[in-house]
Amino acid sequence: MYKGIQLDYVEIDGKRIANAPAGKHCDPSKDCWQEVKKTQYFIAMGPLKEPHASVSVQRTPGDSGNPYIFLYKKSSAKAPTFPNNVKPHYVHNAAENEVIQHYAVFTNEPGKVTWTGPITTEKKDKSMITLYGLTGLKKEDQVLFTGRLENQERKMLIKYKNGKTYNVRIIPIPMAGKTSVSFIDNAKGSTPAEEPVPKDRTAQIAGQNTVRVLWKPPADTSQCGNKYLVIVKNETFQDKATVTDTKYVLSNMNPASVYIFNIHATDKQGKPFNASASIKVRLSKTQYTTVKDLSVSKVNGSAIKVSWSKPVPADKFKDE
Repeated sequence: MYKGIQLDYVEIDGKRIANAPAGKHCDPSKDCWQEVKKTQYFIAMGPLKEPHASVSVQRTPGDSGNPYIFLYKKSSAKAPTFPNNVKPHYVHNAAENEVIQHYAVFTNEPGKVTWTGPITTEKKDKSMITLYGLTGLKKEDQVLFTGRLENQERKMLIKYKNGKTYNVRIIPIPMAGKTSVSFIDNAKGSTPAEEPVPKDRTAQIAGQNTVRVLWKPPADTSQCGNKYLVIVKNETFQDKATVTDTKYVLSNMNPASVYIFNIHATDKQGKPFNASASIKVRLSKTQYTTVKDLSVSKVNGSAIKVSWSKPVPADKFKDE
């Protein structure tokens, strides 16, 4: 963030960068700048002192949806439950000794802000998370800059509408953690972030009473590790396995039974997400669809007799 909103344009490394249109957000992966009013953001910054902490932001007045919950928890900690089983809009799994730097930016002024756990709003405390903006410290209009440093120093030129310019050197600083930004479009409401789910499930015959189930990784793998939990069951059987490939083979199947495969992606600690992708598979026995017992016999010098039996099951076929 950089204080002041009366900007004309911004350059990075000699090139003018885009600014977000009114009511829109920057793309965090691209060089961009965005004016943010003091009632439209908060910053959570600092180490996580206890297993978890959270910030809850009520929706815009008139919007009766669930609050936006931002959860900060240690990677080894179990996520807490929230009233009415509301799912967090954002979950930050903090590594050991990580300094959390999370920005939440809203398109419209949201409702009341509350928090739980070791969070301070009175003064900066290096031993815990400090909340800035909204009801926290330094509640002032800001300009948000997005982009990637890629471990290289960059040069920024800020041009104000009054003609003044300001030069800034952007220098990467080694820290335990990284900056993350949540852009929330609360002008029309927003839903909690969905858990990643494997996609494009298919099943193939892989041998006698054997099936190979394949899938593709979730569309968004930013939260995912490199493992999948596969749970397979039918009326009398259930098994589960953790695999590192996007396939699973099941053998010795009962051809008459229906098998359900539930495939879960896992997070970076190997814990499976609750959401899963499913596929039903059933092997069917191949039935005789050709005639049986074909025989040929000689009737006389110029004729032969051809005879056969009906296919099985006989009652499924006509006498012609």
